[in-house]
Amino acid sequence: MYSLICKLMSRMHLLTLSSGLLQNKIPVLMYHGIAEHHNSDDLSEFLHMNVLQDEFARQMEYLHKNYTVISLSEAVQLIEKNAKLPRRLVVITFDDGYRNNYKLAWPICRELDLPFTIYVATDFVEKQSLLWGDRLALALQFTEKQSITFLEKCYSLRSHSERSNTLWQILACMKGLHADQVEGMISDIELELRASPDSEALERYRACSWQDLKEMSDSDLVEIGAHTMGHKIIARLSDRDIRKELIGSKKIIETMTGARCGHFCYPNGKPDDFNDQCQRLVREAGFDSASTTIEGFAGAGDNCYALKRLGVYGHYNFEAFLGVLGGIHTALTGLRGRV
Repeated sequence: MYSLICKLMSRMHLLTLSSGLLQNKIPVLMYHGIAEHHNSDDLSEFLHMNVLQDEFARQMEYLHKNYTVISLSEAVQLIEKNAKLPRRLVVITFDDGYRNNYKLAWPICRELDLPFTIYVATDFVEKQSLLWGDRLALALQFTEKQSITFLEKCYSLRSHSERSNTLWQILACMKGLHADQVEGMISDIELELRASPDSEALERYRACSWQDLKEMSDSDLVEIGAHTMGHKIIARLSDRDIRKELIGSKKIIETMTGARCGHFCYPNGKPDDFNDQCQRLVREAGFDSASTTIEGFAGAGDNCYALKRLGVYGHYNFEAFLGVLGGIHTALTGLRGRV
């Protein structure tokens, strides 16, 4: 429905008009993965986390021609000044640190001279182990079993759609739990399902190497931000463990890239995933900002330790991308929230 609305608005030339009317606002775009092609068997397609490379290239070309793409550090400095912001600024960010960011997105942005930030979960890179959500997706996708019992509830795995819905429901449940509980549950699920993912699927979920990240960082186009060490939702942790995740990830990134790590991103990043105490600890750890996944624009004078962003997802057509930039998606989300 959203994409259809944007198509109709595009025919009426309202999309580009809406973005031009935004004042004192910076869209901070949030990406996760980039894919060469869609794979209908991949359960991650259900979550729409991967944008096709060709579509990403089209989006970047549009930004290059119609916006001034600035680094996150530049944006934070402007926001903190609480002064009138120039129009048509935009920031590009990626969450987690997938290697497809390096292989598929980096060449496009480098060619167009577009800066961006990658928020890295350092254990993901250091250990070259999969993020727990990706482990769950692969276990559900590649198992031969037809059902799974989770927290005393039985879920059917007989069809692709049922596996997708099961993934969604188990993910939603686990995000409310302590990280130690999640790790144990994922291990139990993997043991029960005994899945054998193929090499192509594993590659889609692979992390950048430190060499990849250092190459991008050395270009001065890319800032490497922290996303904790273990991709743990910090509101579920003790203050001691939060400090460990914050300080540890920052130190590792700075050691491995040789560049200052000035920005943090809350894993999952919804209102229940961080609080005032988390923000204080992020500031004390030496970060200049912290990004959320709460939808909205960054504005002059905003709290830089709770920056809103705009998600860009794989099921969006180009008009839907323009709708994100123009605030159409944010407005519709706000209307749904009030209904």
